[in-house]
Amino acid sequence: MALGNYFKKSFYIVGSNIANPTFFKMENNFEPLDSQIQFPSEHKIELTEELAAVWLNIAGWALFFLILLFFGAGIFLLVAVLSTQINWGYAVAMLIFGGVLFLPGYFLARFRSKLKLALYEESAKDLEVSFRALRHLYVVLGVLTILFGLLVLIGIGAGIYGAMMSKVPF
Repeated sequence: MALGNYFKKSFYIVGSNIANPTFFKMENNFEPLDSQIQFPSEHKIELTEELAAVWLNIAGWALFFLILLFFGAGIFLLVAVLSTQINWGYAVAMLIFGGVLFLPGYFLARFRSKLKLALYEESAKDLEVSFRALRHLYVVLGVLTILFGLLVLIGIGAGIYGAMMSKVPF
């Protein structure tokens, strides 16, 4: 008996009997789990005035944070330009830090502008673009959090290694 036939005969759903087994069918692995469910058409998401007011409040706070991010990126850029005569390595590091602050600010600005446009023009496409920008913002923040965590762990490891290799008694 071939191995494939063994698996077909061995695995069946518990509710079926041995004489007439019901096998798992997995023809389409790329289909979402709820794709076969028919949702009633009366359960659509509606944009209420309260929800629009909350989203406009979020857009206001997004403006506050993107101003802070762009201001910080500008400070790093200014320091990078002023430090090119002293140390190029320091200038490049400041440019990198400025870019790290600019990227989340860009996605936050895109989220805010498209969210306000979607609310004022009642455009579902602009709302979709807005939340796609918000998703990109969270991806960037997640990657930056992981990188910062790795830098902290490397710093702690270097500190422990330096303390262990020092000649100074504790």
